Amino acid sequence: MGVLLFLICGLLGLVGLLVTPAGGSRWTTIVIVALNFGLPLAAWDQRNWARVALLLLFLIGLLGLLLRLSVIRLLSMPWDQALVRVLVLTEIVLQIGALACLFSRRSNAWFGEGLNPK
Repeated sequence: MGVLLFLICGLLGLVGLLVTPAGGSRWTTIVIVALNFGLPLAAWDQRNWARVALLLLFLIGLLGLLLRLSVIRLLSMPWDQALVRVLVLTEIVLQIGALACLFSRRSNAWFGEGLNPK
């Protein structure tokens, strides 16, 4: 379930990039899209490092979002369009749900099976 939620987040991220393209390079966008789809697929393949990487990237992204919001408030700049706000908040909620699924007791046991193949 957590992997599916992360894949949905990846799709929402693509929609967000189409609505308001990021100012980064084309290669940065390609790397971000690859991580958004590659890491959940690696987690699906019982790669424990992938779920840890997803957690770390989520925390870094959340910190970046909070810093961005504080700068916007400090400079009294208008925030992005309403659709982008909805997409960002939806992604955050889905990612929290996905991480809760990936680090549940049941998932821990499932990832443990991948470490000890029969």
